[in-house]
Amino acid sequence: MKKVTDTLNPICQTTKITRGLFPKLRLIYLYLTLSTKRWLGYKPEFKTFKKISVWKGNVSAPFFLKRQLDFDVLRDAFARDQYEISDTTGETRTIFDFGSNVGATVVKFCLSYPRAKIYAVEPDQNNYVCLVKNTEFFKDRVVAINKAVSGTNGEKVAFYSGSQYHWSSSLFDRTKKYIDNSTSVETVSIDCLFQEYNIEKVDILKCDIEGAEEKAFKNCTKLDRFHYIVGELHPTLIESSTDDFLKIFRNFDLLSLDTGSWVFKLKNRLYKI
Repeated sequence: MKKVTDTLNPICQTTKITRGLFPKLRLIYLYLTLSTKRWLGYKPEFKTFKKISVWKGNVSAPFFLKRQLDFDVLRDAFARDQYEISDTTGETRTIFDFGSNVGATVVKFCLSYPRAKIYAVEPDQNNYVCLVKNTEFFKDRVVAINKAVSGTNGEKVAFYSGSQYHWSSSLFDRTKKYIDNSTSVETVSIDCLFQEYNIEKVDILKCDIEGAEEKAFKNCTKLDRFHYIVGELHPTLIESSTDDFLKIFRNFDLLSLDTGSWVFKLKNRLYKI
């Protein structure tokens, strides 16, 4: 019974991504097809992209699926609202998305904030290709950057990725369960992004950079320019405790911290709109 429930729950949540009976049935079919491949020992991946529509309120956008975990990142972004900021004040014009993966959160930001420009940073080359494809619909509103956010800038460093677990790509050599490839990637600091793109302030920063968050924020001199920060903390990959990590943001109020997913949400109490 537990195995059946574990399978049905993700499927039910996944159907919330799209609308209409036929699109929902097709989504279930695609999901079950990849799940079956995994159960049979095959790579849970399609040879070509499968196009679906994702919805936020009354607006939609195309999204291209290829791997099973694409469903997971979509579900986190759209069905579970993992990175949702419910009490945003003022008009959202500029968003940083660090660790954009295949673009699920970027697409949701585009749909949620129609006048915002999103700077999407993704170091994994395979994910980056998907990110670019999934954000073509929004044309000039998304700047895709194939670098790794870090505490340093312009440095070539080792980068570890997984062909199946593409959400686990990291600057850290993690368990072999997730990692099967290594390459090099160029780092970019938060301060440099402000300077390179001539940005004065950022309304929302979403961050999921698999352990690099500690050094990236510690070396940032422009934290006062962020209004909201939402991200995933990786306690096993950073050197500090959770409490010490949160002390980096001394002018921010902690809105929430989910110790299950380790998603934290912060608001800058000194930010001026």
